[in-house]
Amino acid sequence: MNHRENHDLLGKGARFISGLFFVFLFFNISNLYSQQIISRDITDYPYGSVSLQCATSPYTGCVITLPPAKYGESYSFTIPISPSVLRSDVNFNFSQKNACYEGSIYFSSNGRIEIGSTSSCRPDGNSFIEINLKAQSGDLTDSIKYYLPIDREPVKIVLALDVSGSMALPVQGGTTPRWEILKNSVDLFTQKLEAFRQNGDLIGLTYFSSEVIQPSSPINSDFIEITSESSPIRSSSIIHSDMVVKVPSSGTAMGKGLLDAKQKLGDNNSIDAQKLVLLFTDGLQNVEPLVNPNGVTLSTGNNMLNIGPCAAIDSVRYFTIGMGGTTLIPEILGQIAQANGGISLSTTTGVDEGEIEYFFQNQFANMLEGGSPQIVARETGILSTSGDTYSFPINANVSKLYFELISTNVSGLSFKLEKGGKDLTSYAKINDGSFFKSLSIPLPLNIPERVTADGEWKLTVSGNSTEKYSLVCYVDDHFLDFDCKPSKSVYTVGEKLALKAKISFAGKPLTGKSNKVQVTIVKPGDDLGDLLAKFKDNSKDSVNDIDFGAETKLLHLMQADKSFSNNLKPETHIIDLEEEGEGIYSATYDHTELSGVYQLIFTVNGEITGFGKIERQKQYSAVFKFGQINTKKSNIKAIITSNKESKGENTSIITFRPKNDFGYYLGPGFLSRIKLSVDSNQGQVTGSKDNLDGSYTYTITNIPQNVKPDLRIMVMDETLYLGKFPSPKLYIWQFLVLILLIIILVFLYVNAHTVQALLRNIIWLLIILWILFMILQRLGIINF
Repeated sequence: MNHRENHDLLGKGARFISGLFFVFLFFNISNLYSQQIISRDITDYPYGSVSLQCATSPYTGCVITLPPAKYGESYSFTIPISPSVLRSDVNFNFSQKNACYEGSIYFSSNGRIEIGSTSSCRPDGNSFIEINLKAQSGDLTDSIKYYLPIDREPVKIVLALDVSGSMALPVQGGTTPRWEILKNSVDLFTQKLEAFRQNGDLIGLTYFSSEVIQPSSPINSDFIEITSESSPIRSSSIIHSDMVVKVPSSGTAMGKGLLDAKQKLGDNNSIDAQKLVLLFTDGLQNVEPLVNPNGVTLSTGNNMLNIGPCAAIDSVRYFTIGMGGTTLIPEILGQIAQANGGISLSTTTGVDEGEIEYFFQNQFANMLEGGSPQIVARETGILSTSGDTYSFPINANVSKLYFELISTNVSGLSFKLEKGGKDLTSYAKINDGSFFKSLSIPLPLNIPERVTADGEWKLTVSGNSTEKYSLVCYVDDHFLDFDCKPSKSVYTVGEKLALKAKISFAGKPLTGKSNKVQVTIVKPGDDLGDLLAKFKDNSKDSVNDIDFGAETKLLHLMQADKSFSNNLKPETHIIDLEEEGEGIYSATYDHTELSGVYQLIFTVNGEITGFGKIERQKQYSAVFKFGQINTKKSNIKAIITSNKESKGENTSIITFRPKNDFGYYLGPGFLSRIKLSVDSNQGQVTGSKDNLDGSYTYTITNIPQNVKPDLRIMVMDETLYLGKFPSPKLYIWQFLVLILLIIILVFLYVNAHTVQALLRNIIWLLIILWILFMILQRLGIINF
């Protein structure tokens, strides 16, 4: 063997040894990762979940969601470890990322997480606690991130329900009585409270017509526990039985109803429960005390809906639902919610009757926000035997799916729920009613193979009837935060509507092209006040508890005049929000020239790495009230006449028809939002009248002789007139008549040889009288 052969053998041997070394190193590294201390096996986390990154080493981005902790109950969970590791050899080092602003969590050195029943943790700003764990055993070190969901604190809810006479009327655009729609909506609302209940949840009832009406036993003026769906005597059944015997009658004492609801929450005070009021009304309050436009104080006494700030832990939050016509009703409801930490939803005139039911579905999610119920999407269709199939993208960490279908005829209605081609309907709980069907399924399922939330879920709906239906999908999600509430509830026409949304998952902002936020704006087809001012109501029939006025006129026109209702059919605009960064999306909408209620439907679609696709929906109402008044177009007519019965004093009649810069009339129904004031030494306002054509008339008496009183006219908090008593306006047609008379006179003089002097003198007399009339009108002595 020569040197070259020896060298080749040595080289081959070195390469062989080197290869063995790398193979050895590879298997040792793999073995290092495989010898994890903390278990990533999903079966070790019942009712928890594991992100996709936990499936393969090196487990970068792995997050495990622990079984949830119930507020007010003790909690204990021991971190599972690998079978090859002794627990006594492991040192567990926990760090809690986000604090409990109340209560605390205890961590033990042997890997146990504990919460005492008397020291329940309230997460600061989230509904979960992020925990980082570092475990060490000998030379091995392992680390992982945990999410610990904290179920919401209990709620105490009072339903303040309008049972006035107008509730017997059909909903606008439909035939079903309003009281029937309300009963159905409350029925579904309370059933969802049962499906998403927590221990300690309570509910009470307050009815109001001209007076407060208390429910019957066992509710009375107190609360009942919100029971589970499997309870032999369900809370939803108790409330349903109480409502079915109530009959709408009399007036609308909304202020009394709200004060009674507040008193119940105060008398049965428990600082460990959120105090919530859900108000429903269909009309303008007409019984004292009235809630003032600021949404906090009332018209009589020192009563207030909240004494402290709405952010205070023991304050009452008010959520409102309105079925109103003129913007005065939704404006007050909007202010009540805005001033007291709630959300207001009011109908847009011209929509179908299903909107009220959807408002209750939205308010359910809004009232428990932070407690996890969220709306994924709403679908509508026509029932058929062939059926419709809908797909819903659901992200990981969702602990429950809940579907609710509403239709006037649910005969033969059936659901089929699928995921990944597997029929899971038999594992769901289904509730049937005369007008609804609901389906709920807890997640994850072990049947025996594990079915997790993340992925595409399909629901097939079929039925024997051909009626319309609406379908809403809810999820129980503690981690996705979709904050998109508008900055306020009430705007003035012409104001820009700032649209803003912030999306985060587990406290981390969602960014990137895969995430998209849209707002569907449903606005009135025309200005309601302007239409009410211009259309004539030929019917004089009274309507239950509604005084003859703007509300009655609206009801008559909606029922009898197709052209009126067609003008109000809503318009839809879709706005794409632009990403600003840090999970914030925004846009501006400036086509707000019409007064009325605008519906804002926010929709987010996106994908979270490791947790799957998301879809969510929220709805809000924005009220645009009349404003930007145009003093020149508002047509003020004023006249002062002598009072024969009171020598030396005069009486004034002032009529005006407020109009804004967009050319729209204020319309009828706003007498309470008009303030005419006069110097007390110069006269006294003794009468006011809504003429129901957009004009308003005021009477001022006791005006001293030769005095033009100082006036101030405020309309919707804007100044229409300020100054001395206005001189009556001269109209263009009056000048045209004068010019015509002068032309005729000139013509007569040109043809003097053929025209008699008597005719010329008559024209002269007419001109003089016409000028005199114009002067007297300008002085306010007479009025055309």
